[in-house]
Amino acid sequence: MTQIFDTHLISALLRGETITWPAATESVEREYFLMLCHFHGVTMLLYRQLEAARNRDDCPKSVLDSLRFAARLAAARELLRRRAVEQLLNELADRGVSPLLMKGTALAYSLYPAPELRARADTDLLLRKADRAVAAKVFRALGYEQSNSIAGDWVSSQASWLKTDEFAVTHNFDVHWRISNFPVFSERLTFDELWPSSLPIAKLGPHARGLGAIHALLLACMHRLGHRQAPYYVNNVAHRDGNRLIWLYDIFLLGSTFDDSQWQTLATTARQKGLQEVCLDGLLAAAEAFGAVAPEALLASLRSTTNRGDVPIAGFSSSPWLWELWQIRQVNGWRQRANLIGEHFFPAASYVLEKYHTRHRSLLPLLYLHRAAHGLLKRL
Repeated sequence: MTQIFDTHLISALLRGETITWPAATESVEREYFLMLCHFHGVTMLLYRQLEAARNRDDCPKSVLDSLRFAARLAAARELLRRRAVEQLLNELADRGVSPLLMKGTALAYSLYPAPELRARADTDLLLRKADRAVAAKVFRALGYEQSNSIAGDWVSSQASWLKTDEFAVTHNFDVHWRISNFPVFSERLTFDELWPSSLPIAKLGPHARGLGAIHALLLACMHRLGHRQAPYYVNNVAHRDGNRLIWLYDIFLLGSTFDDSQWQTLATTARQKGLQEVCLDGLLAAAEAFGAVAPEALLASLRSTTNRGDVPIAGFSSSPWLWELWQIRQVNGWRQRANLIGEHFFPAASYVLEKYHTRHRSLLPLLYLHRAAHGLLKRL
């Protein structure tokens, strides 16, 4: 079956273009289109665009009805998510912890016309490493449970906390103390650097702050590129790709707010942080999907200046083995590199026991061996 509905059609609709909808289509094709919208995280955005379009009635009724249902469900769910975020921020503030909201939730409430339009699975917070213990106490007091994950000084820089509320809505918070788990990115932007230019997010209460626009755009470019290697999950299926439309739309919307001064600051910051290729790749990918937003002079500047410390984007398309080796080389010092390797191969016993659903510590040698063998096979 030839796919009539595809990503190009979705991008055209989000750009506000008038399209000719396919006339006679099979139900399976429409289901594929809806699945594609969900996969790219743009279901609610697309419904809003169609509602405002002059040729709305040309859209197949079954498609429009499905989009409308998903949009209404998302709007209702967003009310509960907002309540959970505000409650958490209030409790953290009472204990002297002031995190920064990042990525989806921050953009949903500061950049998008309505927060439910920015699809997301979790809320990302960045805080100082010294505040981790206090934050953990707050989460536990509010009824959240920490998901089982590898912990260590080098192998991971985040913890996930989850709770299902009385309406069966799951709230997931990812708490970061570095900007990224990837060593190549982890120290490029620190909390103390980000805080002075952070901005209040009034819609989420008096204690909500998000990244400034310059840093938000740089992070958006880092985030989408990182997913060429780090999997993301849609309907519990792992995917690796940096061109999910909702991430490119973030970059497009952020760039649409910039004036000449901000573009110049972006170029300077990207150069200082070695993120020129990363930033250029993100801006070009967003332009391909939604139209150019960055001035050509800015793009030319990012193309023309390279420094020894620049992050090369080619590394994000390398094989799993080369990727792992590259990340190890990003850590300064042989002792720290050894610690990173050790944390990969020998995570905490509690993590391994929970992962394999056993309490028998005598099985730990076999479980470590099994885990190492499985990890090696995945990278072949």
